[in-house]
Amino acid sequence: MNAQVGEALKTLKSGNRQDVERALETLQGVVYGFGKKVCGSHEDAQDTAQETLIRLARQLKDFPDARALAVWLYKVAKTQCLMSRRKRKFAPTQMLALDDLMPKDTVSSTTGPKSGQITPEEIVLNITAWC
Repeated sequence: MNAQVGEALKTLKSGNRQDVERALETLQGVVYGFGKKVCGSHEDAQDTAQETLIRLARQLKDFPDARALAVWLYKVAKTQCLMSRRKRKFAPTQMLALDDLMPKDTVSSTTGPKSGQITPEEIVLNITAWC
C-alpha cells in the first residue's frame, strides 16, 4: 500500500497533468477501501474519499515522504468516517413536511371566523381605538 502512495506522491509533485489524474485515482481507491472498512457504507466511503482528497490538495507540499502521506490520509479518512457516523446517528429517521405539522381545520379558512371568535384584525382595531 505504501508503494502505491509513494508513487502517487512522486507523481503529484511532478505536476504532469495526465499522471496527476492517475495518481489521484490511485489515492482515491486507497482511501475509499479504507473508508469502506471503517465507515461501513458505500456512500460514506465515497464522501470520505472525496473530502480527504480535497484536503490533500491544500496540503500536498507539506508531505516529505510516502509514509507521512499515508499516515495523514488514514487519519483524515478515519476522522471523516467518525464524523459521518455521528451525523447519521443524530439524523431524523423521517422527514416531515410543514403541512403535516399544521393543525387540521375542518372548516375552511375562507368562510371566515366562527361566531364568537375575535380575529387579529379586530384586536388591532380595538387597540388603536383605545389610543
